[in-house]
Amino acid sequence: DVEFRQDGWLRDLVDTAREDRADLVCAELVPERRNYVEPSPRRLTVRLMARPSHWLLLVDPGRVARLNSTFAYHDEPAPPGPESALAFDVGARLFRDALETGLRWATMPAGYAAKYHHYEGLSWPATAQALGFETDPYAEAEAKWDEIDRRLRALRSQG
Repeated sequence: DVEFRQDGWLRDLVDTAREDRADLVCAELVPERRNYVEPSPRRLTVRLMARPSHWLLLVDPGRVARLNSTFAYHDEPAPPGPESALAFDVGARLFRDALETGLRWATMPAGYAAKYHHYEGLSWPATAQALGFETDPYAEAEAKWDEIDRRLRALRSQG
């Protein structure tokens, strides 16, 4: 669910990894969110932990594989307070494990965002429905699929 809009997006990731000697380079860092109420049937108030943009991420496979970590969702008890769990959404646990073991990471500069567009959540609807989430995940996805279709038609007509 990523559209690449400018040339050089991969070269820029690789150059950043080399220049910063980074084991992990993300297009952006998704910041921590406190007191987030899950849209799941559990309705827990959690702390969503910071994570790299898993939709556009360059990793050194040899270094990252040694973490024996995962991109999968994971939660753990939160410290005393209003949040019942620390929620490690997609990639957050791997990111935490990378930081704790001293792997180097980098985030692309803000201008890099012009090179791609992430349509967000197009793989999510089936999972949300299977888990019994209360929202209608397909409502937003259908508009995004229509936008992708419109953009593809326009690009194909140019060339």
